[in-house]
Amino acid sequence: MKSTEKYKVMMLMIIPTIGAAIICLVMRGIAVKSMKRFTQEELTRIDQAIPMTQMQEGFCVTYDAVVCSKRKFFLYPVRDVLWVYGHVLTTRLYGVIPIGRDSFVIIAGKDHKRYTCRTKNKSNVIDNIVEFLKAGLSRYRKGIFYGYSTDLDAMFRKDFNRMLTMSQEYDMQNT
Repeated sequence: MKSTEKYKVMMLMIIPTIGAAIICLVMRGIAVKSMKRFTQEELTRIDQAIPMTQMQEGFCVTYDAVVCSKRKFFLYPVRDVLWVYGHVLTTRLYGVIPIGRDSFVIIAGKDHKRYTCRTKNKSNVIDNIVEFLKAGLSRYRKGIFYGYSTDLDAMFRKDFNRMLTMSQEYDMQNT
């Protein structure tokens, strides 16, 4: 083998390795960042509850957290969940021809951020997951919005404090 061929083979092996390492670091960073939202006691309770909790499509709800373990590990505090809905993103070639579809469950929080968890692209999977999360979360909190509507989206973007106040009032009335 010539030295240039060895160099090419070596580069073909190194580039995917570097790419995989970057992806692993990013995914690890997401998991670590999501765990920093919890105290050590909460993490211990979550760890103990997960094996006994019913899961659907990689999602489960414990007393302390919504857990997403599909393609990435993500935890979000139940106390901070504000809105849960499904979203399907269709990628189109030239804005016309559909060439791809990605499905997500979105968890919008009291921190005014939206967090995405990818799901399968099968029909009704997103609706089933949102209903599953609603059933689990409603045991611990009542002031959470479910499902997508343009009115909720506008309120989240433009009148966030009103949405937060409505959630907190509903929580206090129903505890």
